[in-house]
Amino acid sequence: MAYQTNKEESANIRKLFKEKYPEYKLVKNGHSTGTAYGWIQVVVVYPGPMRDKFDDDLWKLNRDMFNDIKNVVGRGHLHDDVQSDYFCVNISFSLKSQAEWDESNSWKVRRKEARIKNQTCPACGAVVKAFVRDGYRYRRECACGKKWVHGCA
Repeated sequence: MAYQTNKEESANIRKLFKEKYPEYKLVKNGHSTGTAYGWIQVVVVYPGPMRDKFDDDLWKLNRDMFNDIKNVVGRGHLHDDVQSDYFCVNISFSLKSQAEWDESNSWKVRRKEARIKNQTCPACGAVVKAFVRDGYRYRRECACGKKWVHGCA
């Protein structure tokens, strides 16, 4: 069996979901970094409302998708041994509803809103992205002359 590069594995996973599971949205498809660079991270969102995690149909779909991913990246012959903590498949797969995905990623929206809030001038409402060094701290300075400490807008 020929091993695939990380780019080939990601491309094969995208192709699998485009051809076999077109109604499911592949929201995360990539590899970890550092010493875990060989781990594949895949997150798929299913359409419709959130279902019970003990639903047999959802469990079978999860198992089938995981096995298809294993086979398409060339790791179908490998098996993890939970008893001895020997992991060789190295695929992190998650099947979530759209509501679960939105809830788990709501922190990104809040972070972006906070960042924009901190960049907005309290006096005139202009967005200032540049910092000005003021002694030992950094401040933002607007064209209107207003200065404020980063994070205190």
